[in-house]
Amino acid sequence: MHQFKAFCTRILIAAMLVGLMASCNSRSKKYVIAVVQCSQDSWREKLNAELQAATYFYDNVELRFANANDSVELQKRLLKQYADSGVDMIIVAPITSAEITPTVEQVMDSGIPVITFDRKIQSNKFTAHIGCDNYQMGLTMGKYVAAEMKGKGKVVEITGMQGSSPMIERHRGFTDAIKQYPDISIIATAPGNWKEQNGYHAMDSLLRSGVREFDYVFAHNDRLALGAIKAMKANGITRQVDVCGIDALNVPGGGIELVKKGTLTASYIYPTKGDKLLEVAMNILRGKSYSKHTMLQSELVTPANAQVIQMQYDEIADRQHQLKQLNGKIDNYLSQLSLQRMALVLSAGLLLLAVVVIIFQRRIVHLRKSQSAMSALYSTDISRAAIAAEEHTEVENRIHITSPMPLHNESESFATRLREVVQAHLCDSDMDVDMIAQKLGMSRTALYRKVKALTGQSVVELIRESRLKLAHTMLAQGHLSVSEVAYAVGFSSPAYFTKCYKDFFGHTPKNIKNQS
Repeated sequence: MHQFKAFCTRILIAAMLVGLMASCNSRSKKYVIAVVQCSQDSWREKLNAELQAATYFYDNVELRFANANDSVELQKRLLKQYADSGVDMIIVAPITSAEITPTVEQVMDSGIPVITFDRKIQSNKFTAHIGCDNYQMGLTMGKYVAAEMKGKGKVVEITGMQGSSPMIERHRGFTDAIKQYPDISIIATAPGNWKEQNGYHAMDSLLRSGVREFDYVFAHNDRLALGAIKAMKANGITRQVDVCGIDALNVPGGGIELVKKGTLTASYIYPTKGDKLLEVAMNILRGKSYSKHTMLQSELVTPANAQVIQMQYDEIADRQHQLKQLNGKIDNYLSQLSLQRMALVLSAGLLLLAVVVIIFQRRIVHLRKSQSAMSALYSTDISRAAIAAEEHTEVENRIHITSPMPLHNESESFATRLREVVQAHLCDSDMDVDMIAQKLGMSRTALYRKVKALTGQSVVELIRESRLKLAHTMLAQGHLSVSEVAYAVGFSSPAYFTKCYKDFFGHTPKNIKNQS
């Protein structure tokens, strides 16, 4: 009965707080999304800026950015750290397909959705992917180069990072196109790493090795192309050698400007589309429909259309700048308005509190009557009493740890302490791995390993399962709505609760409500 009263008290307090917050701030639970970039360059800076700008359309999302600096091991650590910290989603550009795949799969197994963008992994174990058709880019560039060379000549290819999906697909598309022209040959292919200095070193190495007679250079991005051009000048190549790349960024020194100046013969738009990326992410988090594979549209940029494309991009940039300024003004206005409404909010809050107290007093009386009825059944029918006791124990304990192996005294003690901590904070939406680890006086890593050995689950999975089992028992009693139960067991969003409930039990919470 004591825990029952405490539970009702929590619900009452939560309802009061919800009422007050709703009167002064309509924002729902804030989703935390980690964005793990593979490296840092102008293309990714543009993408990050677009993602941040897209948050203006959502009042409940926080972005956390990280850069792996082309280090596979660092990107693995970043993914694991964000997963352990309890973020709601991870967006990642995998450095290499094969090496990052196992870590992405581990994050997915922990229950955190993952969106891959720009680059792919070697698995279907991801929530969604957003990117371009890199094979088609390479194929189109190959056909363009062949047409410019009138079907005859020698080509040098400077590739992106070895093992990355854009490099693999662009190379395959380009070579497939060139194969159709028997009088054109790719005489050398040198690996780069997407950066200008890598393009310089790749071309410089080829020239020093004796590869000097060629007519065209295809670089996997504009930075590599610019590096190759500088290397040719440094090595005394004075004849006309056409060079093309991919990205076509509308920034100073970007691909569009280089095509307009004649430095590059062509580039290919590799869109960032941060707004689309965040849209898909929010649809996933809010339980809305989304496509697992989103292919972005792109276009070949040549001297014939570079000016028009630049004008279109400039107009979009102006609109984004205006939107940013408008959002700042709105935030300032809302801040001022909140101060003016404070007195009104306090008055309305007091009235709301009075109404909520009355409602929940009646609810408590109803629940007590239900418990009295269960006690009467216990005294008159042994078999029904056993069932009632089992259900009561489920609500009372709130968490039950099942170990895949016999427990020793030390393990039993840990399981007891873990159960007590989780039980005490089960209705707290802020309960996470860090809180439990602190309460138990151990590191996050040690906690994860201990819980995994005892239960076969991660800490995040254990918490979620415990909340869902308690919610199932409460819904079966039929006294509380789905939203009330969701908040009562520590979920900040009824929509997210419904999604998790359906994933675990195979049906929605409304189904059991209708049965009760």
